[in-house]
Amino acid sequence: MRPMRWLGEVWHRLLSLGRRGAVESRLDEEMRFHLDRSIEKHRLAGMSADEARRQALIRFGGVARHTEHTRDEIRLTLLEDSFRDFRHALRLLGRAPGFTIAALLTLALGIGATSAIFSVVRTVMLQPLPYRDPDRIVAIWETSRGGTGRNVIAPSNFVAWRERSRTLDHLGMVGPTGAVVLINGEPLQLRGLQVSYDVFNALGVQPALGRAYTAEEDIGGNDGVIVLSHECWQRRFAGRADILGQALTTDGYRRGVIGVMPPGFTMIGERVD
Repeated sequence: MRPMRWLGEVWHRLLSLGRRGAVESRLDEEMRFHLDRSIEKHRLAGMSADEARRQALIRFGGVARHTEHTRDEIRLTLLEDSFRDFRHALRLLGRAPGFTIAALLTLALGIGATSAIFSVVRTVMLQPLPYRDPDRIVAIWETSRGGTGRNVIAPSNFVAWRERSRTLDHLGMVGPTGAVVLINGEPLQLRGLQVSYDVFNALGVQPALGRAYTAEEDIGGNDGVIVLSHECWQRRFAGRADILGQALTTDGYRRGVIGVMPPGFTMIGERVD
């Protein structure tokens, strides 16, 4: 019960700190009230408005000085109370280690879950997609008849969609892939995507260095090209200025680097190499 009572006291103290602005506002109103009363008293005694105000300020000893003195007292009291509560909290928590561990774990889990949920909501609902005209971008999948699962889209179906579409400006195809790349004679597993040339046009994002794929490079036998992410370029190749044109061996095939994407670029929500 004592730790729970302490938590209540801390919460009350935090609320008091949050209301400090309201307290100071009431203090200003109180000072003005007494000053106005003193001015009115001098006016009734026959003084002019200016003289009445001057005499009131003299007798009041300076409103600003009184106000600041009172504020200093409030701040000092709050500071002393906070230090006293902090020392008291440490003693109570030291006497109840089980409660302390449970409270810390609860706070950690609560903060972590809240941060994770906010990150998802911010990415999905609040933050616009980092592409040109994000409200005009759609994703298309294929499902089997009578089924609910998504199929892997056959290349022939994709070509038919692209040829017959009358409502889409660009239609590109994206699929996950992985590759073992030899870098300085050392094999490294990289995460990648296979994409058709029109994907970059659909997203409205082009490489920051070099170029993207062409329609001719979508054809089998001409697809020996790679576009790197900015992060992979920096991490794996130390940001080499001569990266364009470099040939990499991926899964036994030689492929040339033709471009590097802008920093932070992601495609379909995935960070790949």
